[in-house]
Amino acid sequence: MPLFKGGNKLNRDAIYCYFPHGGPNRPCGGWVRQGDYKLIRWYEYGPEQKGEYELYNLREDIGEQHD
Repeated sequence: MPLFKGGNKLNRDAIYCYFPHGGPNRPCGGWVRQGDYKLIRWYEYGPEQKGEYELYNLREDIGEQHD
């Protein structure tokens, strides 16, 4: 809430997000961002498609093109 009231910094080390709805080509997943880095975890979609991880340096790759 302090950020919405005009503060300029979040008072936490990391931000977490979970997205429970997958799509036709991606399962549900979640991510954590700490500093310049964002780690994404895609959960298992079924026996034929195992879970995956992606790691990005957002300072150097804001478009998340280079895992």
